[in-house]
Amino acid sequence: MKNILNKLKKTGVAVAVTLGAMLLFIAVVGAGNVVQSLNYRDLGNGIMTLFPFIILVYVIVLNRRINKLSPGQYGFTAKNLLSNIVIGVCLPVIIITLSVLAAVFIIDIQVVFLPPANDFAHTMLVTLWTLFIVGVWEEFFFRGFVFNYFMESKFGFHASALLSSVLFSLMHWFSFDSAVTSSSWYIGIVLLGYLLTIMYVVTKSIWSVVVFHLCWNFCAALLEGDSNGIGLVAVANYTAYSKSIDDFMVVCLAVILGIVLILYRRQLGVVQDNKIQHA
Repeated sequence: MKNILNKLKKTGVAVAVTLGAMLLFIAVVGAGNVVQSLNYRDLGNGIMTLFPFIILVYVIVLNRRINKLSPGQYGFTAKNLLSNIVIGVCLPVIIITLSVLAAVFIIDIQVVFLPPANDFAHTMLVTLWTLFIVGVWEEFFFRGFVFNYFMESKFGFHASALLSSVLFSLMHWFSFDSAVTSSSWYIGIVLLGYLLTIMYVVTKSIWSVVVFHLCWNFCAALLEGDSNGIGLVAVANYTAYSKSIDDFMVVCLAVILGIVLILYRRQLGVVQDNKIQHA
């Protein structure tokens, strides 16, 4: 009973710290929006761009004070950077491609190739930079701190991966338009978070999951077609099929996660019983 109460207390701390990160996000983005509304657009953008650095400091302080870990011990390192970037790019492209192909064959959606949109270069750079900021802060926080917090609290690998992924999903609860997003996608985010955690542990790098996160969001944005302002490739009549595509992605993620868990069961079994040292 005492152990259960202690675990509940630890979980409560993780929830509180997550709420703190969300409040920081709201405060910084809100300040940026206010400045933009006063016709200082570039300054407003600059304020919003500061957020990943604020989260980085937040994570470093929390890990040092609570987890007693230095940055090198939780994957904030440039070691094997190139190979980790390649993994981070390839894996989301493969998963989303398989999901779309399944949808093409089963529900007969149509994938179309488009010319680059007007102002393609500028839109592409802005989109990639925005998605990079999102990937940085979410991965720094959920993999860099929350997962490690549960691990250092002796929850074990799988419980730590699951709990941090559930918080990751809950944080996205108000991020999507319910008119075009399947309710199953929130389960998909849990599966995605679990897969990202495994990738984080196996590569021992925060950058592999940051790049994965960026590429996943970019590929998902491309599917929307004209609305993304980029062009290149899209699903025809995306709005009509968006929820079905979400469902296919959830199934694909579940299958791939199952395969990965089987392939890495021995390595993850070791992590289950020992602290992770990412140095």
